Amino acid sequence: MKKLSLLALPVLFAFGCGGVDSLFGDGGLDGGNNVCAAGVTPYQIKTGVYKTQSVPSVTENCGLGLTAANLMTDREVANDAQGNITVYSLSTTPKAPLGTGPVRCNMGTLTGSDIANASGCDFTRQTTVSMTVTAANQFTIAVTQTRSNFKQDASGTTCKPPAGNSCTISYTAAMQQ
Repeated sequence: MKKLSLLALPVLFAFGCGGVDSLFGDGGLDGGNNVCAAGVTPYQIKTGVYKTQSVPSVTENCGLGLTAANLMTDREVANDAQGNITVYSLSTTPKAPLGTGPVRCNMGTLTGSDIANASGCDFTRQTTVSMTVTAANQFTIAVTQTRSNFKQDASGTTCKPPAGNSCTISYTAAMQQ
């Protein structure tokens, strides 16, 4: 009888803290909302460096002359094992996060914002990354970065902000580990 009461204790505790579903559910991941639509198989994205396979589209009005070849760079991905992904650009020193956010059922929107510096200008960078996981350790990112609030830095190089003091860079890249 003593052993039976020891087995019943966790069940009674579960009733007091969210019911029996919390014993058999997902352990609280995603607030219980991690069920994907029928037919969707969630794929894993491991932490590590990913190589760009293709850059099918690039547009920008920042006067940088960006091409698909310029964006064929490696990117680092960090997965916190809680469903949150961070994608880093390795083409800057130090590496810079493009965005961080939840990825559920192979889809997610990652966001990032910082102050950057280039060509004599300090400016605000706001980035949105739409991520679609297509297979294990493979994904596509659609990146939109708005640069605004250009101001002269202390370098002595003359800051030449874009028309309207803001500009946008957009591209899509297929990535694979």
